[in-house]
Amino acid sequence: MNILSPIRRWFQERRDRKAKSLPAGYHDVVDLYAKGLVSAKGTGQSITDISAEITSRVSVPLKVSVAHGTYFVSRGNHQNMVTRRKYQFDLRPHGAEHIRVPASCINASLPIPKESDRFRGVSRVPADVRRFMEAAEGEEAMVIQAGVWALTDGYSRSQIQRTLRTRRVRYGGLAEMGGTDEGPAISNAQIDKAKAILTRLGIRNYL
Repeated sequence: MNILSPIRRWFQERRDRKAKSLPAGYHDVVDLYAKGLVSAKGTGQSITDISAEITSRVSVPLKVSVAHGTYFVSRGNHQNMVTRRKYQFDLRPHGAEHIRVPASCINASLPIPKESDRFRGVSRVPADVRRFMEAAEGEEAMVIQAGVWALTDGYSRSQIQRTLRTRRVRYGGLAEMGGTDEGPAISNAQIDKAKAILTRLGIRNYL
């Protein structure tokens, strides 16, 4: 053992005191992460979801809420991913929760995450993006993706449809990368629905 052991113990006790001082009820994962009470990481799956892990760093139970507009932070040259639904779960002391998270990409000019891409940490999107995602919960993934890119990147209808293309690959399967271009992956009808939600909320957009 060396001098780091008492230091680690001091930091552990400090985190535990913070956790014990929390009010009863569920707490936003972004706030818990900022206080150092949890860690958050994930791996890319596709443009529509990621695999995430939230781990407790304290010796007491935690009640965790993952709200609309929470995004997992990219650790490379790929897009951040923002959750499309709300989660609540209990974390055991030093336990971990594994969740498959329906999510949308932000930062449209960057590559779509793949299984080899990693995320570490969580943050929040701007208020208008969160409002849209709350109002659009339950809509098709591509409806939400259109609205998100319209807000996070200021994209128009044509920019969205140029960015994400459906491509046919060998044996007739469809993929986002490679193969023969089959056209936009987000339809006019899906963009119309995203625009209608944004208009109802009074959020300016270029769709």
